[in-house]
Amino acid sequence: MTEKTKRKSFIFYESFYEALEDLPEKNQLELYKAIARYSIYFEESSLNGLSNTIFKLIKPQLDANNKRFINGKKGAEHGKKGTEHGKKGGRPKKETPLDIKNNPPKNPPNNNNNNNNNVNNNNNKLIVQNENHFADMTGGFLKARYSQMERNKPINQKDFDNIKKLIEIDLKNRDNPEKDVKKAMQSVLDNSGKKYFPVIESSKSFRDKFFKIENYTGRKTEADKSRDILAKYNL
Repeated sequence: MTEKTKRKSFIFYESFYEALEDLPEKNQLELYKAIARYSIYFEESSLNGLSNTIFKLIKPQLDANNKRFINGKKGAEHGKKGTEHGKKGGRPKKETPLDIKNNPPKNPPNNNNNNNNNVNNNNNKLIVQNENHFADMTGGFLKARYSQMERNKPINQKDFDNIKKLIEIDLKNRDNPEKDVKKAMQSVLDNSGKKYFPVIESSKSFRDKFFKIENYTGRKTEADKSRDILAKYNL
């Protein structure tokens, strides 16, 4: 492992602590060291028995974090090179579907006359007429979330700005940030109120806690897979 790819820090989740807390001290020590080694040096430790089983359940989240770290370094290096080339000139900035042309709407989209844009309150599914229509995506999500909270809050320009900054700044190095944002929005609608799920009450809290939402969704998916495997073998 070279210094270039070694991490100086990593995230240790409450769920990890809870999973290790009741284990024998020997297993706890093995797992703490294995998690740190894998997260910092990207190297797996030799584990057996219970320690190996627990690590396999934790490993997908560690992989996701490591991948995010590597992609972030690649994005930073690419951005540095782009800045150097930019000084020499380059092609004009390409417009994206997320650009709100002219003046962005000050109020949420009017969904009363278009059933295709309505949020289905029966199952809280995010329904957007045009997948690339940024304003509809943001307004539809917030309207559904406020409906869940039984609040009648207006949607203003700051709401659109928060989601736009999340996509264009926070997630700019991702291949499809809009898709990831939609997935997180759906996770909020599906999991709000559940244990350990972050409280999302506005566009600002959605942006601030976006990575916590992704981490919860990832852990939930892996936990479901583990339960399915155990159920399959009647364990």
